[in-house]
Amino acid sequence: MIHRETQLIDCLCKVCIIPFKVVIYVLNVDAAREQHIRREKATSNICTSQALLANMAAMYAVYHGASGLQRIATRVHQFTQVFKSAVVSMGYTSINASFFDTVTLDVSVAGNADAVHNHAASAGINLRRINDKHVGVSFDESVSPDDLVALVNVFATAVSKAPLTLANFSEPEFTSIPPALQRTSEYLPHPVFNTHHSETEMLRYIHHLASKDLSLVHSMIPLGSCTMKLNSTSSMIPLTWPEFSSVHPFAPYDQVQGYHQVLKVNDFCCFLYKDLTCTQTGTGR
Repeated sequence: MIHRETQLIDCLCKVCIIPFKVVIYVLNVDAAREQHIRREKATSNICTSQALLANMAAMYAVYHGASGLQRIATRVHQFTQVFKSAVVSMGYTSINASFFDTVTLDVSVAGNADAVHNHAASAGINLRRINDKHVGVSFDESVSPDDLVALVNVFATAVSKAPLTLANFSEPEFTSIPPALQRTSEYLPHPVFNTHHSETEMLRYIHHLASKDLSLVHSMIPLGSCTMKLNSTSSMIPLTWPEFSSVHPFAPYDQVQGYHQVLKVNDFCCFLYKDLTCTQTGTGR
């Protein structure tokens, strides 16, 4: 095997010629970030990524507070209870008696699981595929009352029942969470979780935190901020589009054709006009 390296913009392109005269181009996309930092001072971007996730979770708790989180959890749980009661009355069987936001249903009354999945797909809803007799349904805070009605009517249609409306549902009187799993202790008592509950208050708090650190308007951005240096706001706007941000990781293949078009390696090969291309990340070293 013959190795040859050539500079390509801010990337290192390795050319590997293996037997049978097959040319492989390995493009190490790195953008030459943080290379001026001494080895013993540098850290992996993995920690940066995990810190971003932690900050998002923290700000979510700051904005909603203990009462807000409880309100969201109660709404999600009650939606799940209403759904379960409705479908059980149609002849479906709930496998789990205790639950928070997810139920598993025996759908034998509808014939098989594929029949239910087909009706759900026609309504623009994806259900969890378990086997030919069972499906899973999960709720979160993004589910609206109209979504709940549409979901219940998917199961009603599958067994030839009359569609229901929101007026047919009533608020559950009891919880489906066992007493041993219900939290009774106080949580999020710090003032920071009980102060910033409006958009303006939250924005001021975030700006207050940002003013404690260095920024481009004050000085050079320090190590660990490659995201701020390399990704402009305008280039990250597409990440907020629902076509990108609202796709479930287990969505069926035929519903994510755009994603696969973006990720196709063949397009990258065509860009380089080469027979074969291998891409690999340069982070985490």
